Amino acid sequence: MSDSGQIQSVKTAGRLILGVYPQKQEGLFMQRIKIPGGRISWQQWRKVCLAAQTFTNGTPLHTTTRQDIELHNIAAGDIQSLQQELCRTGLNFFGACGDMVRNITLCGSCDIIDGSWDLLPIVHLLNQQILSQKFLFNLPRKFKISFSSCLKACAKPWINDLGFIAQQDGTFTLIGAGSLGPKPALGIELCRNLPAKEILPVCMASLELFQQYGDKTNRRTARLRHIRERISDDSFKKELDKKFNKKKEECDWPDIVFSKGSRTTLKMLRLQLPDGNISPADGLLLAD
Repeated sequence: MSDSGQIQSVKTAGRLILGVYPQKQEGLFMQRIKIPGGRISWQQWRKVCLAAQTFTNGTPLHTTTRQDIELHNIAAGDIQSLQQELCRTGLNFFGACGDMVRNITLCGSCDIIDGSWDLLPIVHLLNQQILSQKFLFNLPRKFKISFSSCLKACAKPWINDLGFIAQQDGTFTLIGAGSLGPKPALGIELCRNLPAKEILPVCMASLELFQQYGDKTNRRTARLRHIRERISDDSFKKELDKKFNKKKEECDWPDIVFSKGSRTTLKMLRLQLPDGNISPADGLLLAD
């Protein structure tokens, strides 16, 4: 590769890490914003809508299946100013694109339904832990994590790299090594009755396994599930258990405290957004 090609490759990788994709239209870009657990305050939502009015010429905001928000039709010269505006409101876009740990998704109403576990504290703690790891910049491909707060498993654990399903006793069933893509494949059950305290070490062990054995030469076979398919389910589980047990002994992992949701008043209304889109003007009305 020529020097100019290497420079362009580095620039592209840097944009992806910060959640920026080039569009097909010359000179225009998309900014993806990570919303951990899909929870955003009305103040943050309002800021995103105002940013869309300012930097996208009123292009609709797009909400994604991974609980991100995308802003489209951004000029190259406006990307930095847009990101600065978003950061002032506590919004984050690091790792929203590229070969990174993508946004951690969560059941949409787990904290307001009687009997469901409110897992948002776990999502935030895990997100902080992941952002502190050096391996973030050396993953073979993207890595997706979801949390389901009850046995309905509405956060789709079977098509994530790691999918946690909360049990009534406060432990978790862990499903792993699934994905969509051109040739989708469901994950497999990796363990049952996992204590909440062991969520962080099992995630770190899985990412370490992914970083070590993932295919870095062929992106079509670079997901976590491809390791499982290559070495067999049993060998995959044994290798993960080995790394998991080592991770558990490396440090004193924090206790994770979470509670059950309670519905004391009407707290949720469900909106149907055509194709996941909403105009900045309607978004501002919703915030207000």
